[in-house]
Amino acid sequence: MSSDFSKKIKVAIIDDSVFSITAITKILENKNDIIEITFTSSDANEALIKLAKYEIDILFLDIEMPLLNGFEILEKIGQYTFQVVFTTAHENYALKAFKIHAFDYLIKPIDKFHVEDVINRFLNREKNISEIETSEIHNQKPESKVIEANGRLIIDTHGKTYFINISNIFYLKAERVYSKIIYDEKSVLVSKSTNYFENILQNLNFFRTHRSYLVNLNQVKDLLKKNNSSFFVRMKNLDEIILSRQHKKEFLEKMKSIN
Repeated sequence: MSSDFSKKIKVAIIDDSVFSITAITKILENKNDIIEITFTSSDANEALIKLAKYEIDILFLDIEMPLLNGFEILEKIGQYTFQVVFTTAHENYALKAFKIHAFDYLIKPIDKFHVEDVINRFLNREKNISEIETSEIHNQKPESKVIEANGRLIIDTHGKTYFINISNIFYLKAERVYSKIIYDEKSVLVSKSTNYFENILQNLNFFRTHRSYLVNLNQVKDLLKKNNSSFFVRMKNLDEIILSRQHKKEFLEKMKSIN
């Protein structure tokens, strides 16, 4: 199946069985033109550190493991944007898995065709979402227009004009090709990407903490460390925004420079 995904799918595998990790890895390596195995781990604590450090698209996650089970790992990391595929030798966790919106639930021994089906459905999902969003943008009249002037964003969207003081913006969240701007006690959805806003706001103390978030450093309250591995930026409105471990050093340097 050809891919319409614009980049390689980043996959991680967490399983206390090295045999299971090897089995899934070998299947995925047959699709190395569209898949990048970002990391594997057989240790729960190591896995938490890597999940905080790397950004991934799909996580193959074992359920029954020592120290922490798969559900507990997800609880500890809190926010996540990747799709979860549970892998287990037991069927009795299926209901709980789908209650937390798992992308799939695979029974061991892992079957090649089931793994390939997961990848193909993920690609189809991304393609369908992209087509819907493109259609929505094309049908939106007029398309969102944004001007930065005199410390404000002037935004024409959905038949309204918003005048937003940049200093009052807490953060922007990526909603696929849209951006949600959270400011004061309000929010507005704009048909512009966070990359677009990053170019406008990069010299105004805005910082990308994660591929999905752009935060106003002047609106940061403090930095939280959870479960000895995950970091979250707490904003002055008390929203907690995930901070990728790879961005942590630069974030701290930026915060020191404005304080």
